[in-house]
Parts: sequence; structure tokens; C-alpha cells
Amino acid sequence: MGWKVKVVNGKAPSGGNGGVSDADLQHVAVNLLTKGIVNSAHLAVTQQGTPNMSVLVATGIGYVQNSAGTNVYVAESDANATVNIGSNASGNPRIDAIVLKIDLGVTPDLNASNVASLVAVQGTPAASPTAPSDGTIQTSVGASNAFIRLADVTVANGAASITNANIADKRVPVELKLMTGRLKYNSSSNKLQFSHDGSTYKDVGAGGAIPTFTIIGTLVTGTSLAPVLIAPFALTITKAFARVKTAPTGAALIVDVNKNGTSIWNTNQGNRLQIAASASSGSQTSFDTTSLAEGDYLTLDVDQIGSTIAGADLTVELYCQAA
Repeated sequence: MGWKVKVVNGKAPSGGNGGVSDADLQHVAVNLLTKGIVNSAHLAVTQQGTPNMSVLVATGIGYVQNSAGTNVYVAESDANATVNIGSNASGNPRIDAIVLKIDLGVTPDLNASNVASLVAVQGTPAASPTAPSDGTIQTSVGASNAFIRLADVTVANGAASITNANIADKRVPVELKLMTGRLKYNSSSNKLQFSHDGSTYKDVGAGGAIPTFTIIGTLVTGTSLAPVLIAPFALTITKAFARVKTAPTGAALIVDVNKNGTSIWNTNQGNRLQIAASASSGSQTSFDTTSLAEGDYLTLDVDQIGSTIAGADLTVELYCQAA
């Protein structure tokens, strides 16, 4: 048998063949979305208005994926909720995890309002306590149940109340899966970010830049021989590349790039960008300075030219990535 279409116009195939499972209906969510929240305010954990031994969980929506990664459950809370924190008389502090749990063992009521719940999973008291691991949480909420961690709460020995200083936000944003990459919103920086490998994220629209110097005509030595360039945002220099139309002969062409008046090879001048005698191009990946802040300015010096033929029509490019 070839193709199978799971759902057509909201219906399962007729004739008793096929059928629609939870996994079928959630196929898009499982394959395109990760677990997490969709808004920076959703399901935030904070202290009570008058701090006591409980925390407040804000309204919002959570996408909760099961441990096998085969189903995603969408849980929505339309009212602030309170989660009680157990007392601690152990003699040492402990860290509890506040989690949103999906109980897959219950029979859902009309609105499935009895499936999701908020749980405080207690950690182990210690002089330097650690938060419950995901494995510990899974055991606590039930091996077959789905959950997401919302916050870790430090509970001091003899604590009488929980304040925001005791609460560490552990929510993660829902991410859109794109082949091997990911797209997410960073609620801390308020920027949309992309990752090509699912781990290293860069702000969308700030992937990189290539500051480019050009000197037309026969080359001479001197400082700041091309127009000044300005970094448009924070950058990291990864490579420098130079090319000429007329190659230098008799000696190498050596150029220097300055950040705010200081060479990016200030310590190791031997690493300055060169085009060897009789060659048309050269590159360099070793630098003493690689960091550029928004507004930093760059200038180009020509420190050495060919002794027989100077070289002519120079282009220098700095390959930079967003910092």
C-alpha cells in the first residue's frame, strides 16, 4: 500500500479501515513544535501579593510534550493558580520544581478540565541543594504522564514565606522546527532568533556583516587610506580576506585594520593580512581583537607594498558574525 491520508475534512477514513489517533491529530504539533510557552507572560511563577508558603502561577498556555516526543498536549489556564510549598525543617535548604502536569491516566471530563494540574516536586535538602532532575520529576508525576518545568523554588530551612528572590524561572519558549534548525522568540531580549543546529541561536536579521574596504589605483603605504567603516551592531570578526587586480612583486603586500584607532593585530603584528609577492589574494583567521560593538569604527592602513610592482586596486573584506 502506498499513501495514507490520516484526516480528510476532519473525518477518519470510512469502511472500517484506518482511523485517527491522538498522534495523528497532533502530527503537526509534534513535528513542527517543541514544548514550552507561547508568550513571555504565560504561566509565570511569582510570589503571592503577601508572600507566604505558596507561589502564584499566571494564566496562559503551555505546550506539553510527552517523554517519547510523540504527542503534544495544549493546556490553557484562564485563572491565576496557587501552588503550596511544603515546610522545611530539615536543617538544610532544598529546591522544589513547579511543573505543569498532564495526567494521561484519567478519563477527561467534558472540557478535559481534570487532566492538567500544577505540582510542586520537592527536592532533597542539602548544604548546596540541587533542583529535582527531569527524571526525578517524571517519577513523581508518573512515568506515562507529560510535564513541563515552570520554575525552581529555593526553600530555606525554617522558611516562613517564598519571595521572588527564591524563584528561578525555568520556562522555555515554544520553538518552530525547520529541518535541522529552530526558530524561537527570546523573551529576555525581545528578539526573534534562529538556530541552524538547534543549539546556537542568533537574532534574526542580524546574522552577520562584511565590512569592505576598497582602494582604487596603484597602492602606496599610509594610514587610513580608505573610507571609515562603522559596525552596525555587535559583531565578531572571523576572517579577513584581501584581493588585488594587479599583484605585488618583489615583496608582499601587508595591510592592517584598526578598531577605534588600534590594530586588531596589536600584539601579534606578524599576523597582519598579507598578499604574498606575485599573488592576487590572501586571508587571515588569527586576530588579537575580534569583538566589535555597535558604533565601533574601522580604518585600513597599508603597511607594505611590492618593491618592484606595488600592486593595485585592493579590496579587503572582514567576515563577521553577529555577536
